Amino acid sequence: MSSLVAEFVTAVSNAIDNDDLNELQRLLNIDNSVINKKYKGDTAIMKSSRQCNGNKVVAFLLHLCTFKTPILRQVIF
Repeated sequence: MSSLVAEFVTAVSNAIDNDDLNELQRLLNIDNSVINKKYKGDTAIMKSSRQCNGNKVVAFLLHLCTFKTPILRQVIF
């Protein structure tokens, strides 16, 4: 996983852990060119993830997260 994507996932996880809905919304609205940029050492998973719908990637990441409050679930979904 590229360091930028790893930083993004960590930031999303931190926003969820801290119930920071504004930061979560800001992160999910960021231009996806950072995620879609090709890097020299990309793995097959990273290459294939650029060929799919970004909504599916976000849904997958959110599915893996645990939510502390029901209101957070309502805001995201």
